[in-house]
Amino acid sequence: MASLALFALVHMRTPRPWLLTILFFAIELNILVSVKRSRNYRVLLLLLPLFSIWANVHIQFVYGLFVLGLAALEGPINRMLRRQPSVDNAYDRPLPFEKMILLIALCICATLVNAYHFRIYLVLFDLIRQNGLYDQISELTAMDFRSLSDWIVVMLTLGAVFALGRQRGMSPFWLPLFVTAVFLSFRSKRDVWFISIVAITIISMARPKIETASRDFISTFQVSVVVLLCTLMLGIAIFVNKVTNSSLEKIVAKEFPVAAANFIDEHQFSGPLYNHFDWGGYLIWRLPTLPVSIDGRSNLHDTDRIKDSSRVWTGQPEWSSDPELSAARLVVAERTFPLAQLLRLDKRFELVYEDDISAVFVQRDSR
Repeated sequence: MASLALFALVHMRTPRPWLLTILFFAIELNILVSVKRSRNYRVLLLLLPLFSIWANVHIQFVYGLFVLGLAALEGPINRMLRRQPSVDNAYDRPLPFEKMILLIALCICATLVNAYHFRIYLVLFDLIRQNGLYDQISELTAMDFRSLSDWIVVMLTLGAVFALGRQRGMSPFWLPLFVTAVFLSFRSKRDVWFISIVAITIISMARPKIETASRDFISTFQVSVVVLLCTLMLGIAIFVNKVTNSSLEKIVAKEFPVAAANFIDEHQFSGPLYNHFDWGGYLIWRLPTLPVSIDGRSNLHDTDRIKDSSRVWTGQPEWSSDPELSAARLVVAERTFPLAQLLRLDKRFELVYEDDISAVFVQRDSR
C-alpha cells in the first residue's frame, strides 16, 4: 500500500516545501495512531517540535492542527451521539479531551516560534480568500485522470471506503478525516498526498491483528529494514543517474531561463522586469537586484493580478495596453508563449537574446 501511495505522488517529487508537509503529516498521524493503541500520552509531546519546524517550512501545517482538532472532538461527539467505541478495535478509542485541548494549545504556541510570530496565520487568511486561483494555476487544478497515478488515488480511496464500511460504527475521527481528505485531494491535485496517507492508514488498520507480544519486535524490525532499503536504493539511484552539480544544472537549464539570466547579469540590464508567473521564483534567486513583476507567492499577488498576467502572456485582447508590460524595460519570455511572438512585432521592444528556452526583450527607449 505504501508503494502505491508513493506512486500516486510521483508528480510531486520536485524539491518543494510540500515534501516536508507530507512527511510531517505522516509522522503526526502515526503518532496519533500509536497513542490510540498504546495509551502512552507522553509520545504526543513529540508533536511540539514537529509543529515548530513545520510552521517554519510550509503553511499547510494548519492541516496538522485540523487533525488534532478532530482527535480532540472524538470523545465529546461519541458521548453526544451515545456511541460506544469498539472494545476490540484499539484505533477506535478516543483520546482524552482535556489532554488534547492542552496539546493543541501547546502546538499552536509552538507554531508561533517563527520569524513572523502570529502574523503567519494572516497568510492563511489571504489564501482562503483567493478561491479563483484553482482555475489559474495548473498544480491547483483537479486531477484530469490522464495518468496512472490519478487512478491509483481513486483505488486507494475506494479501498479506504471498503475498510470504513466494515467497521461496526462510523468513527467521529476517521470518517470526518476521510471526507475532508477526499474533498481537498479531489479539488486540487497538489493535495492528493492527503487522501493517499489517510487511505493507506485506514486500510492498514483493517488488516488482521498482530499478536501483542511480537508487535513491537516486528515493528522495529520492519522500520530497520525499510530504512536500510531506502538508504541503499537512494545510493544506487545517485550512482546510476550520476547525480552531480553539473548534471543538476543541466536539468535546471531545460526548465528555467539559465542562459538568459546569465546574459542579463553580464550586460547589467536594469528594470522594471516583466516575467511569467512560473519563472518568478527562479529569477528572484538568480537576479536578486531585479525585482520580478510576479512570482508563485499567490498570497502576495491577488487573483485578479494573476489573471491579468495570464491574459497578457496568452496574447488576449488589449494585451499591449497592460500597464506593467508598458512600464517594463526588460522582458524575460518563454519562447513558446504567444507574448514572445507578439513582442517580436512590437515596436516598443527589441529582441536582444534568444535560445531554445527563452527570449530577452528590452525597451528600445532604454537602449
